[in-house]
Amino acid sequence: MFWARRTLVERERWLTEKQFVELFTLGQLVPGPPGLNLTVMVGHRFGGWTGAAAALSGLLLWPCMMIIGMGVLYQHYGSLLGLV
Repeated sequence: MFWARRTLVERERWLTEKQFVELFTLGQLVPGPPGLNLTVMVGHRFGGWTGAAAALSGLLLWPCMMIIGMGVLYQHYGSLLGLV
């Protein structure tokens, strides 16, 4: 969470220190990963439900695409001699 605080509070100045602590604390209290909860709450704060969806997809889309890509590569090349 150090990098999230540094980016949101110090570099971009989107949130004050107090706002960040409040959102981070709330993110720890609700079920789910605190970093994901913080991402959705900051997205909602600035863009409503559309911002929350954009923040969520921005955080999760790239890792999901990487895993799918690795699965496709493994399915295609996994049966080659020496990789089994």
